[in-house]
Amino acid sequence: MTTRLIICDHCGRDRPVDADIERLAARCSVCTWEPVLADPAEPWQDDALCAQVGSELFFVEKGGSTAEAKKVCSMCPVRPECLEAALRNEEPHGIWGGTSPRERERILVNRQQVAS
Repeated sequence: MTTRLIICDHCGRDRPVDADIERLAARCSVCTWEPVLADPAEPWQDDALCAQVGSELFFVEKGGSTAEAKKVCSMCPVRPECLEAALRNEEPHGIWGGTSPRERERILVNRQQVAS
């Protein structure tokens, strides 16, 4: 089953359509909103702890702390699958598999160096 989401063209955050759009838009003064259908969930996502916590924790404002999100990830049974999906999709935002975008970029660079 797909979930209808609102995606911010500026900051890349996504939210369920039933979210309070005015409150979320107030966080980014240049956001524009476009409704889209999310990609079907990967099977491992059903077991992800982040699904029980909510996405706000994993998409913090620039300069905000990611410690709580990474703590949740450290206990998640599907952390490796999550990280691999984020690497495969070159996910540019948020904490995925316990890593930030910059950390994922380093992993990809290291893998490329090892492969060459």
